[in-house]
Amino acid sequence: MIAVALAVAWRVVYKALTLPAFLLPALLFPLIFFLGFAGALGRVDQVPGFEYPAGYTAFQFAFVLLQSAAMGGVFTGFNIAHDFERGFARRLLIAAPNRAGIILGYALATMVRWSFNIAIVFAVALLIGMDVLGGPIDLFGLLVLGLIVNVIGLLWAAGVAFRLRSPQAGPIMQLPIFLLLFLAPVF
Repeated sequence: MIAVALAVAWRVVYKALTLPAFLLPALLFPLIFFLGFAGALGRVDQVPGFEYPAGYTAFQFAFVLLQSAAMGGVFTGFNIAHDFERGFARRLLIAAPNRAGIILGYALATMVRWSFNIAIVFAVALLIGMDVLGGPIDLFGLLVLGLIVNVIGLLWAAGVAFRLRSPQAGPIMQLPIFLLLFLAPVF
């Protein structure tokens, strides 16, 4: 199971980091949201009644972190659907002695991809002056929460991809995530 998981994870991560078509959407999505909201609404923290000591940029960063985690899982679901369309997933299902390793591999890959993306978003946040008031334990807790949301997004999207086996199922993968995101208090 571990060998299958590592092989699948390596393939997905390699593909995601070497092909701009897989790298850029997952990276630009959180960056655009973060810069758009934190930049355009940067003065919201001066409105009377806004009681968040770290400021609006940090408030927005926590949301973008969770948003990018959920969408990172969905983007990996898109990869699974593309693998089915190209015939690779069927060969993988036949060749793998333990199919749980396939899901574990996709989960490892989506966590690595999301970690890469959020590291870049975090660096941009620090560059534009985000205040970090929490300690290492708080930051670790936020990242663990992000990884949990990332895996939940992947499991939802993987379930849809394994069931429908087509990239045309993308809107079904995205719809519940977008509904949850756009009903968040940040918006």
